[in-house]
Amino acid sequence: MALIAALTIATAGLGLLLSHVSGVTPLEGYLATSPGGVYAVLATAVETGSDVTFIVAAQVLRILVMLFAAPWMARGLVKLTERFGGQSREITEDKREPIAVAD
Repeated sequence: MALIAALTIATAGLGLLLSHVSGVTPLEGYLATSPGGVYAVLATAVETGSDVTFIVAAQVLRILVMLFAAPWMARGLVKLTERFGGQSREITEDKREPIAVAD
């Protein structure tokens, strides 16, 4: 619950910042930066008379950034866990046996 609340507050903060920088309303800034549910965001934008073009552009940009950033972040996380003694990719003796599956 705390993570959801933190994400909502962070999204609202980014929306306010975007509204000050770009000159859109705070609602449009919030809808442009809100994560997930793109269809719900667009439906809300249409119903409230917001600038749908701006919101669609921001949502598409958000999705593209996440698509390109996710593999980079995953590689960084793997390197950090290997560096600080986390999981390794080495095959240990007990992992060499094949997994028995039902025929």
